[in-house]
Amino acid sequence: MSEPHRARVIARSSLPAETDRPASSVRHVAVVLGLAAAVPSLLWPSSLGFLPSPSTVLTVLATVLAFGSAGKDALRLRFGLFDAALVFLLSARLFSEFVNAVELNHAVHSGIFTTWFFLWLASISARLVIKTKRDVRDFLFWLAVPAVGVAVLAILQMLRFPGVLDWILANVSVGGLEARVQAGRTDLRSTSTIGHWTALGGYLAVAIASFCAVLIMDRSAKRRGRSVFIFICIAILFAGEMTTLTFSTVGAAAAVLLVTFLKLKGNPTLVILAGAAGIIGWQIFGSDIEGRLDQQSTVSRYTDESLRWLPSTIAYRVRIWENETVPTWLTRPLTGWGQQTYDFSPDWPIRPKLLSWASPESQWLAVLVRGGLVELFAFILLLVAMFVVIKRSRAVLGSGASPIFVVLVSLVVTFLINSPFSTNGVPQILWSIIGVLTAASTIAVGEHSESDSELDRGRA
Repeated sequence: MSEPHRARVIARSSLPAETDRPASSVRHVAVVLGLAAAVPSLLWPSSLGFLPSPSTVLTVLATVLAFGSAGKDALRLRFGLFDAALVFLLSARLFSEFVNAVELNHAVHSGIFTTWFFLWLASISARLVIKTKRDVRDFLFWLAVPAVGVAVLAILQMLRFPGVLDWILANVSVGGLEARVQAGRTDLRSTSTIGHWTALGGYLAVAIASFCAVLIMDRSAKRRGRSVFIFICIAILFAGEMTTLTFSTVGAAAAVLLVTFLKLKGNPTLVILAGAAGIIGWQIFGSDIEGRLDQQSTVSRYTDESLRWLPSTIAYRVRIWENETVPTWLTRPLTGWGQQTYDFSPDWPIRPKLLSWASPESQWLAVLVRGGLVELFAFILLLVAMFVVIKRSRAVLGSGASPIFVVLVSLVVTFLINSPFSTNGVPQILWSIIGVLTAASTIAVGEHSESDSELDRGRA
């Protein structure tokens, strides 16, 4: 036996086997973070209204559990690329906000910084408990499990199950849904505990990607005991996705499933369950989907002739961008107007006169209007850092990283017409996943079995 090969064998044998390591800390932290991501818009009863949001409390609890589990190992936590990009974004946002506060005479909005700080804590908590490849698989699995409950509630909400809508209106912050109900509109879309149908769609797409990553990794490791359960969960999540009637996020989820199908070499179970979920979903929500499609094809009399070929919701966005959003940004291109621009707060002394619509309807324009080119530059660097983290994690996850990559690409595509990073839902679950992948990229090759390594190299 050659010396290099003998050294590799000794190094591998000196590490604890995956099956010997207790996974309770991984499961506990993942479930708590999963619950935090599942209830970002849930409200406390009025008697507990003085507390931070339930999602924030759960994130802090997960952080305490993670640091308690890590012990002295927490001191070895390294400041990585994603951390640097996130701190740079927060610094750029803080700079823009202070400039805007001075020049426009409004208060600095601290809420956006504290929110992203707790998201950062979620990623750190995930990193602290990841030690082996099995930890990665288990964490991604348990993180996504609470999403099943969110999807079930969304399905019941769309079915008008007695009491569900009333409970959501009373216990979840759902401004858009509440406005539609008060207006007597019947074209309601599911929000569940996420708070908005578009945000719910993005959240469920990321949860589907997390489950799909586990499916691929379990198959590589020849651990298929929970595959049937995951398939059922994915079917429920996709049915919940359809209740949002948000075609951009439905498309993102479909893209993730397609890539997973190809990575699993045409696994028929995935096709059958996805097809069954689609058929059942169409039978139940078909009329709502048809109504949404009809709405897309209806052309408003206010729509310019040059835009009539576009779906109606895209056409009105273009009209808003041309008449409101872009001109507003161009008046203050470097630092924007401030993080609370779209809150339409009455105590703001100087507001952009052109804005009347309550949303930028685009992630890119949301960043520009609120923080200008300064924040946009930092935001792009954060996205680059996330893609680099995913790429590096392939050394351990192999093809299991593909669903995460696809869902992030899909979300970036939806930036044109949605703002998934500026609303509840996507960040809460995605930041935890990025934390897992950051930890995975630092796991030595010797920490996972030789068979896993060979299979992953073959599938990469």
